[in-house]
Amino acid sequence: MEATFTTEAIVLRRCDRGEYDSWVTLYTESRGKLELLARGAKRIRSKMAGHLEPLCWTDIMGVRGKQYDYIGSAVCRSCFSGIKGDLQKLSACGRALSIFNALVKENLADRALYAVLHDFLVTMEDAPGERAEFMADVFMYKALHELGFKPEMRLCTRCR
Repeated sequence: MEATFTTEAIVLRRCDRGEYDSWVTLYTESRGKLELLARGAKRIRSKMAGHLEPLCWTDIMGVRGKQYDYIGSAVCRSCFSGIKGDLQKLSACGRALSIFNALVKENLADRALYAVLHDFLVTMEDAPGERAEFMADVFMYKALHELGFKPEMRLCTRCR
């Protein structure tokens, strides 16, 4: 197993750990969902802090550690400022990513699921804010379909 790896990822979540560190939950195309430690990400002069915000599409260099894997470097490809600048879009994306994070298991790569997530964020970037909740629902339908939980939409499940 290699000591370092590089991948592109979408940041799903970030939680505090200790005084200066953060746990960052990422979804990657090649490795699936990862939870990595970002050392010093809460320091005032941290160069990684802005690249590890939720809803960022980021290039990550991960490093294998003795106890935890951690982030060696991060460079943001897109911060999706169109989403973060609109409260309706931000609320809808936050709800969708929270549910997505709960449904997806760690270390199970799925390229189609990554494509659905990435396409959702790119589409939401330019969409009008009034359609944000609808688009989040469509994303969740597509994500559930990729995860194998395709809901029945044509027939009543009780009486057929």
